[in-house]
Order: sequence, then C-alpha cells, then structure tokens
Amino acid sequence: MKTMFQTLSTVLMHLDSCIVQLDTYLTYLLISTQTRSYLCDTEKEQYKQIGKKMRDGNFGACFFNVTSSDSTDVNQSFRGIFNTIREDENFVTALNNSEVKIYCARPGARLWEGKF
Repeated sequence: MKTMFQTLSTVLMHLDSCIVQLDTYLTYLLISTQTRSYLCDTEKEQYKQIGKKMRDGNFGACFFNVTSSDSTDVNQSFRGIFNTIREDENFVTALNNSEVKIYCARPGARLWEGKF
C-alpha cells in the first residue's frame, strides 16, 4: 500500500529563488519566482525569462485568455531538465495565441503585460 500513490518526479529547472506562483496555458508553464518570471514550453523543454528587471518579493504572474475558451485536451509530459533559449529567440509554435496575455506583478502595485 505504501507505493500505491507514488508518482515519479523530474527536476525541470534550477531556479535562483523560491517559486511564488505557477500557471499553465496549453503546453506552456508560467513560473513566477521572488526575483524573475519564466515562460516554459513543456513540449520542447525550453524556457525564457520574461522581462529584464529583477524584483525582490512575492509577485505573481498569470496567463489571461481574452476569449476564455481553453477547452483543449493537452497531454503534457515532463521528460527532463528544460533548456534555456537565447534572449533574441522566440518560441516557435502554432499554439501562440494573440488573445492570450501574460501579466506579471511588479513592485509599487504595478502590472507588466506581455505577449507570446
């Protein structure tokens, strides 16, 4: 009975601070830490930092879908450690949606809005 509900785990990323908030959209994972936010492509096992300014505190980040029609069934699998992509590279995928925005909290009660 001890092993009945055990799930295998895999290290995806090594981060420099604690995770504050996680959010998902299709095959993307949004990670907000105490210092940065990252956008991860779980299929390609790649990630990219969102924005350039560091922060210090519990500031979250989330996806916002204007159309609110996220009814797709996506089979996500985490196979290994994610690779970082260069700052000048973009995620190349057909899943990018202009209706989805990324909001990241910033110090001073400010919000930062981003797109794919």
